[in-house]
Amino acid sequence: MNNELMNLKEVAKYLNMSTHTVYRMTMPTAKRPIPHFKIGGALRFSLNKVNEWLSEMEVLA
Repeated sequence: MNNELMNLKEVAKYLNMSTHTVYRMTMPTAKRPIPHFKIGGALRFSLNKVNEWLSEMEVLA
């Protein structure tokens, strides 16, 4: 089980998105916000939770 924590830049690179886009997707107004939490005001992401979120976002044709 990989419980690695990532920062905004690392998640953006992992998802192949800009940091601005990932940041916008953490806002409460986002349609399906990326799971995250804050430590001392800095965004942190659990790799496990990001992968679960990705699985939920998958569209099967």
